[in-house]
Amino acid sequence: MEIQPNSSTNATASRAANAPALGIQGAGEKWATGQRIKFTTPKLEICIAVWNVQTGHHIGQKEIIAMELSKCKISIAAVSELRLTGSGTLTIPPPTIDKTTMLFYSGGKKQEAGIGFMVDRQAARSVIAFQPISDHLAVLTINGTVKTHILSTYAPTETSSDAAKDDFYSQLQHTLDMIPQTELIILAGDFNSHTGADRIGWEETLGRFGHGKINDNGLRLLSFAALNNLVVDNSHFQHPRKHQLTWRNPSGKDSAILDYILISSRFRSSLKDVRAMRGPDCGFDHYLIRAKTLRRLSGKSKSTNDNIKKVDGTFVSSPCEHLQQWKDFSQWLYNHDLPQGPPPEPPPVDSLENPFLISEPTVDEVKNAIRSLKNGKAPGVDQVTAKMIKAGGDILLQWLHIHLIHIWCLERVPSAWKKAIIMPILKKGNSRECKNYHCISLLSIVGKVFMKIIQSRLQKHCEQSSQEEQAEFRPHQGFIDQIFGIHQLVEERIRHGKQTIIIFINFKSTFDCVYWPILWRVLENEHVPLKIIQLLQAPYNGSTSSVQIQNELS
Repeated sequence: MEIQPNSSTNATASRAANAPALGIQGAGEKWATGQRIKFTTPKLEICIAVWNVQTGHHIGQKEIIAMELSKCKISIAAVSELRLTGSGTLTIPPPTIDKTTMLFYSGGKKQEAGIGFMVDRQAARSVIAFQPISDHLAVLTINGTVKTHILSTYAPTETSSDAAKDDFYSQLQHTLDMIPQTELIILAGDFNSHTGADRIGWEETLGRFGHGKINDNGLRLLSFAALNNLVVDNSHFQHPRKHQLTWRNPSGKDSAILDYILISSRFRSSLKDVRAMRGPDCGFDHYLIRAKTLRRLSGKSKSTNDNIKKVDGTFVSSPCEHLQQWKDFSQWLYNHDLPQGPPPEPPPVDSLENPFLISEPTVDEVKNAIRSLKNGKAPGVDQVTAKMIKAGGDILLQWLHIHLIHIWCLERVPSAWKKAIIMPILKKGNSRECKNYHCISLLSIVGKVFMKIIQSRLQKHCEQSSQEEQAEFRPHQGFIDQIFGIHQLVEERIRHGKQTIIIFINFKSTFDCVYWPILWRVLENEHVPLKIIQLLQAPYNGSTSSVQIQNELS
């Protein structure tokens, strides 16, 4: 969801209708320390709450609400009926030094309705953005293991006009349409609805522990939830009736469930418990609804290309400069000048070629190459993943075998195999220096299947000429024996009082730039057939690369 920054903390209801214009980016940064802050550890819980507070403009009322939330260890509370005008943020004075609370509010011109969020000091560090939409709807975006969007809502009452109800759900639907489906969505607020206990037709939306009978607002809420793959989580946890009901009539005669917490169905397991809390009491007729979640929230993360230094020591200041800096660095890293002088003369090649090496790939070789692919690896420019190839079964296997034979005979590869996407990943050291990043190249997965067939054949061919001392890069030949031999040698020399000097060589960026003519000559020295060498050369002839930063290509 794109949310634009806004320096103003007070806006009218008419301006609130234009949601992007009122977004407040990084509202929790005033408490940040400049480091990546993890909100919780995996063993701790995060408590999210819903509370209709009926008013927040009276002197001292906000402080009382914040104190009650602090007692219940609530990290984020979606509050409704704040009745504050305008939209913005406020810092609520703490009862103690560690209990500072930040209020994000969205209201209208009059002191009516109004909603917002009360966020404690620690959770505020994870706030990415706040988007006030109207005096009935606002969105708080939280950074975590999955980006989380919490929507604070205050729906029209059952007696309101159909037009008012339609407008509310239309605005709510428009807001959800702006959020990617892969991100976590939580709806929390006073929906003024009865969803009832009858699950027939709503099995995927409503749990087994509902209450009462459904009304018009309840039907609208369930229909909206089913359309957007949301789950009414109040009804999924068994509690005594007093811990289910969220509202009581001041006379004490009537009680009902009016406040709800809904969550994306794919993240249903993220909530551990939802119940009403009878302890917090500020004189309201609504009880506080608490939800325990197991999802972790973390500090606002920075992209790998933020604050990258240029060659002159200054920092890049725009996305275009980010991309250009990485492009220049990649060109410097990979496009070195070639060695001076002609390449060495090729050695004499045996007239007899190994028929196993030059024969067309078999179906079994293609199957073994596909099986050896690792799942979860990023695809190349063709966006074909290893899982997609494996899921194709025998039909795709036969089709791929035919095409690989065609490539084998023509010694020409598809253009997608010649394109690489370079992505920088921080290794260690200063994240502002490009040299501290490892640039990986994303290549076509189908091309890797073809190359694995050649690699398997070359390994069998080279194994015959490899010396016994060669460790690593060989099957079942690790370097444990060599390490054991060095240990024995050093121990004996120490026992005899002799000095031992061992030299370790660590080549920096060993394979960042390879002089291909030398590599082809090495293969010829190993008596690799010309057919195999030409197949290896095919993806590199006319190859190109692009740097990808934040889904933008150079």
